Amino acid sequence: MRPLAQDRLVVRLEIARSLSPWPVNVWYFLRVPATQTEAVAGRLVGLGEVRLVATTGGLYSIVMSVWLRRLDDMTILERQLGEKLPMVEIMDRSVVLRTPKHVGIRLDPSGRRII
Repeated sequence: MRPLAQDRLVVRLEIARSLSPWPVNVWYFLRVPATQTEAVAGRLVGLGEVRLVATTGGLYSIVMSVWLRRLDDMTILERQLGEKLPMVEIMDRSVVLRTPKHVGIRLDPSGRRII
């Protein structure tokens, strides 16, 4: 079995979400049949809102982080997932209210680095 992202390199630079057009961060916890995990992960990686897709062991097959423009966009994204990937079951979701630390660096309430 080969790594999921072996064939492509995606580089994304980090910025304070509050300064970006996508201030809402949502984590999705998905259940996918084992035979479909690689194919589903590959399709999820192609979505513009997606920041991270990771396959896991345990209760959830895939964990996905997305950035959205508005909280209401969760409904739109979930509908699109249901239409395009009907084998994916959304088991849970979490909206990130604040990120106090990122890559070991403390952030202020607006998401900027504390010097």
